[in-house]
Amino acid sequence: MIGVIENLYRVFAKYPINTTISGCPCCVSDVQKQVLHTKSLRDLSTEDLEQYTFKAMTTWGDVKDFKHYLPRILELFTTHEFCVDIAVIFGKLQYAHWQAWPHDEHEAITAFLYAWWRKSVCYETCFDKELFLEIYKATQQIEPLLECWKLSFQDNSFSNFVDFICDCYYRLITPTKEFSCVGSKALHTWLSWIEQHAKRLEEGFFYTGHDDTLLEKISTASYILEQSKTIQKIF
Repeated sequence: MIGVIENLYRVFAKYPINTTISGCPCCVSDVQKQVLHTKSLRDLSTEDLEQYTFKAMTTWGDVKDFKHYLPRILELFTTHEFCVDIAVIFGKLQYAHWQAWPHDEHEAITAFLYAWWRKSVCYETCFDKELFLEIYKATQQIEPLLECWKLSFQDNSFSNFVDFICDCYYRLITPTKEFSCVGSKALHTWLSWIEQHAKRLEEGFFYTGHDDTLLEKISTASYILEQSKTIQKIF
């Protein structure tokens, strides 16, 4: 993560801090405006940037201002120090039409998003459905997300695969509203990837030691995949 974060700071360094960031007087107080100028960019905390993130570009500043603070905002998300829901920052990126930004900026954000997902799926203790879907909606590419998800018994990538099957699989193949953003082609790719990795569940019995909770989940996940074959045929 360090490399992609440093690249964000490097790429967006061309957008210096604006000494006067305009804001709706009814929505942004002078005190809130001053906070953004009290520290260097890398020292701004979640408390310093929380209100700005919610109001960026709509009632506070413009796209150039947003680009100045974006590296620090994204960095805070990866450290779990940010209190803002990730849907907010993805909404802001969409509002700012980030897909049409200059190539180096677009590439820097894309690299960050996939590194963020890789970190999450390997080291978080549960499958982060929201992050997966938000990155998919932002990039409209599912293959890179799956390529980042290398199942291993040495980190949490395998246990997150098991959690995903247990908690989300039926809702994925039904499908339900929460997965409606996944297009039919991407859905087929995702289901094929799951089928290809299903055999890892059996292997998991030999690598999980005495973790009874995980062993039980593996059994449940295996049962779900077996029972869902009929549903997939109907779907």
